Amino acid sequence: MDINENFSPAPQSGSDGKSQIREEAPRHYYGDVTRRLFIAGGIIVLVGMPFFADYLKQMVALSALGVIAIALIAGFANPRSRNVQILLLLVSSAAVLFFESYAAYLYSTVPLEGRGLLFVAATQILAIIFFLALYFSAKTVRGMSPRAR
Repeated sequence: MDINENFSPAPQSGSDGKSQIREEAPRHYYGDVTRRLFIAGGIIVLVGMPFFADYLKQMVALSALGVIAIALIAGFANPRSRNVQILLLLVSSAAVLFFESYAAYLYSTVPLEGRGLLFVAATQILAIIFFLALYFSAKTVRGMSPRAR
């Protein structure tokens, strides 16, 4: 699926029977990529929670709430709303900080064998996913700024 597929001008029939043309997405819109990265991160957390619950301890409920928040925020990604894009930027920044800090902490405290190694690797992968989401969010916000137009 092409990123611009949903926004390319295509004739559509309006309620009055006249043909209408869809607006194009902003030039540097990467919200669809960011949304997919958020969903991928949420799926990894959801799939991993049952397997790593003993490593998460009191964070299981917090992780579930985080996944819900990530899904809701990803669902609000919108090429017309700069505020939502800034929210995606802030959330991905916080996620990178959290997952990378937690991965560094785990690396020094969890045995790096078996499930411990998988848990550290999954946490590091989440940091990378949200780092990419941060990058694409920043490009989108930059592209939506008045100077970029």
